[in-house]
Amino acid sequence: MNPSRYTKLDDYRDSLGNVDWKAYGAARKASGEECSSCGAFMIFNSGKPQRCVQCADVENDRRLHHDELVRCPACRHTWKPDAEDWDGPGQNGAVCPACNRWFIFVIHPRYSYESPPMGVEE
Repeated sequence: MNPSRYTKLDDYRDSLGNVDWKAYGAARKASGEECSSCGAFMIFNSGKPQRCVQCADVENDRRLHHDELVRCPACRHTWKPDAEDWDGPGQNGAVCPACNRWFIFVIHPRYSYESPPMGVEE
């Protein structure tokens, strides 16, 4: 692991200890630590800007599965839809903010499970 590839938070603190989060985030994207499109953490950073697999898929014409973004099938514009605009899991309609085309996208819910700590009986 090359330590020079990782952005140090202390390099973005002012004399009072406040962090310039915008500059820090931009530096992490520029170094390849985060996806240059969606900001997802990159496990293997290259030391230069890169995109995660999901964002790289935006360029192809196949069906797009992305954790954050939807893509317009007409103009390829991507954006993060507002949660209050959703009808819930399943098919939802959207209007592209770039070309005003209406299309359907699908929301797939994710689940996680939480278990009590060991030795605790409920």
